[in-house]
Amino acid sequence: MIVVLARHGQTQWNLEHRLQSDTDAPGVQLTTLGREQAAEIPLTFDWGDWSWDDAVNSATFYTSPLKRCLETLDCMGVDAHADRVVRDDLLRERCLGALAGLVLDRDVAKRLKAGAEEDGIETTDALMQRSRRALEAICAAEARNAQSGRNERIAVCVTHGAFMQSVGRWAGPNRKWPRVENGHVCVLRRDDRTTRWSVLEWNKGKGKASSDVATFGGGDFG
Repeated sequence: MIVVLARHGQTQWNLEHRLQSDTDAPGVQLTTLGREQAAEIPLTFDWGDWSWDDAVNSATFYTSPLKRCLETLDCMGVDAHADRVVRDDLLRERCLGALAGLVLDRDVAKRLKAGAEEDGIETTDALMQRSRRALEAICAAEARNAQSGRNERIAVCVTHGAFMQSVGRWAGPNRKWPRVENGHVCVLRRDDRTTRWSVLEWNKGKGKASSDVATFGGGDFG
């Protein structure tokens, strides 16, 4: 099973270095560059025995329900209201509570790293557990709706930067993964027999090779 994770295109708050959290605030909409990045996502990697047209017509797309992801999906040429598009709340961005909307300066970075309970921040462990639960549930759903005639099933998920970083922590626990840029993708494989995960591509963009990737077994994180 192949799972493609795509980070939404650049937003105005990305440009302003504001923490977006799991909010749909007015400032969290795609910029012109963000829409261009989103439109290029289908061109970022080799789809194997799939073409992008095959994926659009046959694969299931999963997306965070936040507007920046729905807009990204639309720019990719996928109708966010189509039957094969699933809005999955587990794919939302990390909740940053009271820090949402703040510019990421030194003091805010300290509060973010501390993950103070009074700030209402979702812990990194909680985010890791949620991200793994999300991808395991997607694989289970795809197994029930196996795509006939394909050597390997594929699901495309439009999601967020912190969510994707959390996936790297359990899918490839033996290395520190670089930050995923807007409009870039990470590609993972889940072995249906052993249920182990491996990272195939990381932070791959149009015309840009992915970060150097070695294959790791999925790690337990408690």
